[in-house]
Amino acid sequence: MISVNLDEISNIDLEIKDIYFLLLTSYLNGFLLRGAIVYGKLIHINNTIFGPALINAYEKERTIAKYPRVIIDDVIVSDLLDLETKSKLPQNCSDFILRDFDGIYYIDIFNSIRENVDNFWEYMQIIKSICNILLDMMENPLIKEKYTWLKDKFVKHINQQKYIFKHHLESNLTKDDLEVIKMVIYEIDKNDAKKML
Repeated sequence: MISVNLDEISNIDLEIKDIYFLLLTSYLNGFLLRGAIVYGKLIHINNTIFGPALINAYEKERTIAKYPRVIIDDVIVSDLLDLETKSKLPQNCSDFILRDFDGIYYIDIFNSIRENVDNFWEYMQIIKSICNILLDMMENPLIKEKYTWLKDKFVKHINQQKYIFKHHLESNLTKDDLEVIKMVIYEIDKNDAKKML
């Protein structure tokens, strides 16, 4: 649980960027996160947290986020855009906050992943890790909806990066497709990859 005092709301963009990097790290380490970012009243003292904002975030995470994504209330996105317009930062949260198919704003790791990793090698390791996550999820009917959501985002990203992976993915992703992507990654020399970003 992360909370930000309303007095520090001008730093909300930094908190959201931290969450973006937390998501990248979680993908790199082979696990998925989901959550919700909301405004509301909350008491957060050391390990004690309670208040309507906690309940609101929990309910949204459970019922609306559903997929491995962190959703953001519209009013927060609006405030972020205002903040970014005023500060004229070179890279903004709006680079990785997108509206999903259901109209909900969420933090998208794929949209600007290459610009937000240290080097091309790290990017390739995240893609390889996502391949492994998808392979693990593929046969589990209990998480089919979550798998489909992540698969669709992944397929779109790989197809946008086909000049790197030299492989076009269809929406009916197969184990062989994922293994081909992993083979491409294995064939890239680590030292060359560090220069390629």
